[in-house]
Amino acid sequence: MLTCTLKLEEAEKHIKFLKNILDSSWLEKEFQSIKSYTPSGKDENYIVRFHPLAFLIYQADDHIEICKKDKSRLLTEEILRPAILGESIAFLKHNSVEGLENKIQDLMDNNQYDKTEFEVNIATILVRNGRQVKFIKTRSDEEEKTPDLMIDNQIEVECKKKDAKTKRDRVNEDLSGFIVHKAEDIMDFFGQNYVILIHTQEDLTKVRADDTVTYLRELIKEKREGVFSYTDVHITLKKTFEKDEEVDSGLDDSIRTSLKLDELYKRIQEIASDKTKLIDLPSLLNSEFDYQVLIENSEKDGRTILRNIRIIAIKTAIPSDRLVSVISSIKTAKKQLSGKCPGLICVNLNTISNKMIDNDYQRLTKMIENIFNNNTSISGVLVTREYYTNDGTKTYYSHDGLLYRNKNAKLPLPQDIVDSILA
Repeated sequence: MLTCTLKLEEAEKHIKFLKNILDSSWLEKEFQSIKSYTPSGKDENYIVRFHPLAFLIYQADDHIEICKKDKSRLLTEEILRPAILGESIAFLKHNSVEGLENKIQDLMDNNQYDKTEFEVNIATILVRNGRQVKFIKTRSDEEEKTPDLMIDNQIEVECKKKDAKTKRDRVNEDLSGFIVHKAEDIMDFFGQNYVILIHTQEDLTKVRADDTVTYLRELIKEKREGVFSYTDVHITLKKTFEKDEEVDSGLDDSIRTSLKLDELYKRIQEIASDKTKLIDLPSLLNSEFDYQVLIENSEKDGRTILRNIRIIAIKTAIPSDRLVSVISSIKTAKKQLSGKCPGLICVNLNTISNKMIDNDYQRLTKMIENIFNNNTSISGVLVTREYYTNDGTKTYYSHDGLLYRNKNAKLPLPQDIVDSILA
């Protein structure tokens, strides 16, 4: 959908524009609040005390000064995010998008900021791809259904933006990380690399995580392979290569990248000389698990050498709160669609890791299809992600997504609209 980067002077110009269109007294008041606050040693969440946009601009100003003094520094996310927002608003103003002024006011509302920023991003992508867009003012005191956007006066769009992680998700992630760390230590100690799949029927707890690590240690100590179970935990073990065994990836060092799991899987299959080491992991490749690929990369005679190839994957049978909340958002958003024209629901999963998003997309498919099976007013659902990357010379902002089209829709999305969304 969109990938871009900016030069420092461009970013500074767009942030200056953003500051100018916001209420100056509001922004100055927010800045004073940030400057005067002194967090205590225990106040780890002090950032939430401030308006997110004001705090972002405040950080951006500091980061810009640092980049000016040190020309070798890359632009940070704190610079790019408000700069891209400023650029988007300037672009929409230039194209006279109806309802934009109300959205600028909404950006200064703490409760509306995240959702409004997402609406602006979606509108910008559509207008850049030749569509006519207008923002619809919410009529909360009336019975009339009001979507957030209209495309070409014929497509209704409702936008939702989710929190990156709930408390429950964070606990599961922290305990998964604990298991991964301990599993690495165990493989190092016993000198054997593994693919480890762990499936639990319930959420992880500290006791369950400790028991899993203890059980793993006994299995790996005995060099076991296969499927093993205790209580509600199931572990699949498959040996890969010996500790520190070097494998030529077949890739030039100049194009070495962080391989996706399916690419890595194929590569391991191709380079494994011992057929007993071939890995057969269809469930993992179907992205049912939250997995981590752990590889040491090095360069030797212009080639990329892989060492200590390990894959550790963990999945609970209960869907994450994030996925459940997305489905809840879709069900809430559909109430704003009139049913008189095609309706598109856009859900942004917020800035979270690419690995988790890829898995989320896979798990969401069946859940969204279940909604489509019982609903004809939703024409499609666009699930998007935002993330920042750098290649060592530039920092990039990307906003992409996956469009689910409802085959049962009473009013399907026109193909030209689909092409504009995905362009």
